[in-house]
Order: sequence, then C-alpha cells, then structure tokens
Amino acid sequence: MRGMMLKGERYSWVAARVTKRGNRCECETLVGKHQSIDARRRSTCQRAEINIGAIFEQGTDEVQNAFKFAMMSHNQNITTRKFELQAFVDVINTADAYKLSRLICSQFSRGVSSMLGAVSPDSFDTLHSYSNTFQMPFVTPWFPEKVLTPSSGLLDFAISMRPDYHRAIIDTVRYYGWKKIIYLYDSHDDGIASTSGSNLSRIIYGKLTSDHFSGSILIIDCGLHEGWSTPTIPKFNDGDPLKVTTNEIAWIVNLMYVGVGIGSLVPFILMDNIGRKGTLLVTTIPKIISWIFIGLSTSVPFIYVGRILAGIGCGITYAVMPMYLGEISSKRTRGPLGTLMAVLLNIGMLLIYAIGLWISRFTMAMISMCAPVLFLLTFIWLPESSVFLTRKNRLGPAEKTLKWALGKENVDEELEEIKRIVESEDKCSKLTLKEMFKEIFTKAQNRRAFRIALILLSGLTLTGAAPILAFQSYIYEEAGFKISTNASIILTGVAIVLAGSTCVSIVRLTGKRLLLLIAAPICMVSLASIATFFELQSIGYDVSQFKWVPTVLVVIYVFGFGFGLNPIPLAYIGEIFGVEVKVPAAVLNALYYAISTTAIVKFYQVMQELYGTFAPLWTFTAITFLVWVLIYLFVPETEGKTLEEIQLELRGKE
Repeated sequence: MRGMMLKGERYSWVAARVTKRGNRCECETLVGKHQSIDARRRSTCQRAEINIGAIFEQGTDEVQNAFKFAMMSHNQNITTRKFELQAFVDVINTADAYKLSRLICSQFSRGVSSMLGAVSPDSFDTLHSYSNTFQMPFVTPWFPEKVLTPSSGLLDFAISMRPDYHRAIIDTVRYYGWKKIIYLYDSHDDGIASTSGSNLSRIIYGKLTSDHFSGSILIIDCGLHEGWSTPTIPKFNDGDPLKVTTNEIAWIVNLMYVGVGIGSLVPFILMDNIGRKGTLLVTTIPKIISWIFIGLSTSVPFIYVGRILAGIGCGITYAVMPMYLGEISSKRTRGPLGTLMAVLLNIGMLLIYAIGLWISRFTMAMISMCAPVLFLLTFIWLPESSVFLTRKNRLGPAEKTLKWALGKENVDEELEEIKRIVESEDKCSKLTLKEMFKEIFTKAQNRRAFRIALILLSGLTLTGAAPILAFQSYIYEEAGFKISTNASIILTGVAIVLAGSTCVSIVRLTGKRLLLLIAAPICMVSLASIATFFELQSIGYDVSQFKWVPTVLVVIYVFGFGFGLNPIPLAYIGEIFGVEVKVPAAVLNALYYAISTTAIVKFYQVMQELYGTFAPLWTFTAITFLVWVLIYLFVPETEGKTLEEIQLELRGKE
C-alpha cells in the first residue's frame, strides 16, 4: 500500500497491532517510510476501555443513530458492563479508494480493535480488503446487494448482522411444494415503504392496464368514439355510400357531445343507489347499441342516433370514472391515475385513426364494439369504491377495496380518513335536489372547487382541440402540403399519446399545476402561428415555401394539449369536490363539457366558412391565453395531498 498519506506525511506502508499483556492491552500503529520504520506510536488503554471504529456513508442517518444509541445504552449500563466502548466515528461522502484508505489508516492509528459501518458496494470492497489484510473485524448491518469481489477473495473478517434467509426459504418452498411465492423484502436503499418513480409507473400501469385492464377498456372505447369522426369524415362522399353535407358533418361531430350532456344526468340518479361500479357497468348498454347504429346506418338520422347514444355512454364515464379513480387510489397514485385516464382516451383515438383510415365504416364499428363487450365481461370483478361502501356502512368490503388499491394489509389510517369524509356527507344526506346544487355555490370550498373545474374544463374544450382534431384533414388540404393526410392524422394521434404518457410519468415529480402552466403556452404559440399562416395565405402572400408549417404546428399543438390541458383536468375534478357535492358537481361538469364542446365545434365550422380557417384559430389563441392566466391565479397544486387535505386548503384560502 504505497503512497498512503497519514497526517500530511507520505509513507510506504502502515499496519496496526493489538496485543494483551497481563491486565493491560497495548495498541500499536506502525508506519514505515522508504523501507524503514519512521515512527512508532504506542498507546495504552485500561482493560475497562475498548476502542471501536465506525465508518458510515452520508444518508445513513438511521443506522448512525442506532449505533449511537447502542453505544450509549452499553456504556450507561454500569451494573452489567465489563468494559466501556470508545467510538471513533467518520462519515464519508465518496467511494474514492485513496481517500477511503487514508480514513481507514486514521482509524487504525487510533488503536481500534474492530470497525463497524454501513456503506455502498464500492466502499465495502475497499474496507473489506483492509480488514482482511490486517485481520481487523468489520461488522456491517448488511452486505450490499451487489458486492464487488474483494481483493482477498474471502469474507473471513467481514460480518453481516442480517442473517441469510435464502436457505430457509428454499427449504420451506420444497417442504410445502409451493409453485409460486411472493417475496416481500426490505432493502437498505429505500425499502418497500418508499417506491421509486419507475416502480410507481409500473404499479399504476399494471393496476389499470394489465392486472385490471377492464377499467381502461371503457376509457379507450370513449377514445374510439371521440376519434371516430376524424378518419370517417374523409370517407363521406368518397367511397362511403352515405353522402353528407358540411353542415351534417358538423352535427355528426357535435351530437356526440349533446349525448355527453344527457349522459351526465344519469349518474345523479344511479350513482348513490347502485354505486360507482354499477353505474359504469350501465354505460355498456348505450355504447354497444351506438356502434350497431353507426356501422349499419344507411341514412344520416341513424348516424345521429348512434352518436347521441355514444355520447350518453361517454357522458356517464366522464362523470363517474374520475370519481371512481379518486376514491380507490392513494394520494401518491391519484394524480398519475387521473392523468392516465386521459392517456387511455388518447390511445383509443390513436387506435381508431390507425384502423379507421384503411377499413370501411361497418368494419370499424364492429371491431370497436368489442371494447364495451369486453369491459362488461371483465369489470364486474373489480371492487366498488371504498367511499361508496363506507357510506353504505359496508366496512368489510371497503377495507378490502383499500387493500387492493393501496397494495398493503394495514389500511386502518386510510379507512378512518374515509369515515371522516363520509361523515360530512351524512350531515347533508337529507338535502333536497335543489339544496344539493345550492351547496356548490354557498360553501366557500365548493365555490372555489367549481371555479377551478370551470377553468380547467375551459382549457380542455374551448382551446379548440375537438374541432382541430375532427377537421384536421381539411386543414392539411387547405395548407397544400403534399403529404398523405392519413399519415398526418396518425402522426397527431401518436403525438397526443406520447404527450399523455410523458405527463403520467412526471406528474408526481412536477405536480399538476406546473404541467398546465407549461402546456398552455405551447398550445397558444402553435395556434397563433397556424392562424398567421392561413391569414397570410388568405390575403395573397406567397406561402408556398411554408406549406409544411401547419402540419408541424398542429402536431406541436396536439402534443402540448396532450401534455397538460387534456389529462390534468380529469385528475383535478376527481379530487377537489367534497363528498356531499360530488354527484351534482359531476353532473354540472359534464354538462359544461358537453355544451362548451358542442358550441366550439359549431363555432369553428361557421367561422371557417364565413371568414376562413384563421378566424377561429385566433379566437382559440386568445382563449388559451386567458385560461393560462386563470390557471396561474386560481388553480392550486393538489399533487401528493389527501382528499381531506385538499378540502381544508380549499376552505382556508377562500
């Protein structure tokens, strides 16, 4: 070990020796320089005192505190102790072998008889090499999961305080003949109590799209209906036997949102009687019938009926699903789960774009009808909302739902929180229909929650996403960019799915509010740029060199919309309303969504025909800017907070 630095001098070797003579022990540290002994330090210690070295890495505060407590407990136990321990503690912040070697030599110079510590694999290898070389016991609470092969190749002088259970586990499995086991373990990194971001994403996607994917099917089916008009509009009057006018196309798009408004009234009647789960199961009836009408219709009125029925099913889903997700999820997963709903909606749109552009209207409808049928067959096995079950005094099933949702056995704290939430609902259980709606506008926290919902829903609907996505094929044709319209449509579908997936991945780290404040300017700049292009084109400027601009900007707009304005509102709505007003609030929110979307689609069609494409786009730009200002002023952050904490904050800030 040449080149070691010990207190500012350079030595070629260092060693430590502990010997016992009679009633005394002598601890020597020998240092050599240029093949000769340069210094010899001799320290004597009484039999009643033993020097212990301890080396910890930064971030191991709990282990350090446990070590200090153990030392103090031993030294203060005057009646039973035979010796007193003297600890020399060093905390390192690097795995650099040279710096660590200096620190070890410093410990040896103090005459320690053994060392303890909690270190990483890199540091462990260096420490263990020294302990083997000088036969100095090194005791650690655990061996790191990935231990580098020590230079000695042996573990003679390294001791782990944690026993090895592998042999016992293998013997148990063999004895009972188990085929599958779940092994829950605690690691020294974070343990199972603290799940990493990547694991959180796996849990979220697994809970909603793998193990229990039926809930996602219902949302994807709404995406199929939302996106159906985009690949279908180019087919009308060009291959489809059904001939329609521009005005009829606008109504085909719009009537689905009329149905959403009608469907939003259904939860008010059903949700508190048959539960959130039962209400969601009801949605399959209008959805299945709607695909039959859409696929088999030979006249426009039947298409209208199919679109209205589709809207009714989606209206129920939009009102109930955010509430269902908000009530079955923990505060850590509520934000990602809520935003995931919008991502699944976008996946449905992408699927209908991908298959609908190449097949007939009938085939498209029959394939799409499989979604609600599959949902009906699978969702019945999922649990009911714990809030609804608690309200019905079914505490046993409510506890099971919490265990399923949170993935743990002890849910007493969460169940007590839900009981407190439901108590406020019981106080209002005798309210009339009129009084329930009045509660939204008379209580401070409910007024603020409804204001937040209107701001976010305005960003979802009035910023122009519905008409731009529905009529995007016309935008590409008017721009004159020579690229396949089908390719452009699929590109926008991919963009909105990627944006939503990104949102789900980072929302727990960034919070929902920041994503909204980032997404709105992206949409605003994109809309203004597209409007500028078409206005210059309308007044005669030569924009032939920039025909690609609208296509690129539409994709950027869709990405910004899918990144924040689309997924975040649904997550907020599921958590900001108190239990006593959730049902009327869900109805009002769905009605506002339906009315505003219907109005904005018709507004786009009329303004585009009267003035040109740039006119409605400038309006959408102004609305997006206004929404951004309102979000900045009035929308708080709710990520990582319990439902009770959110209500307290809304009540306190009014």
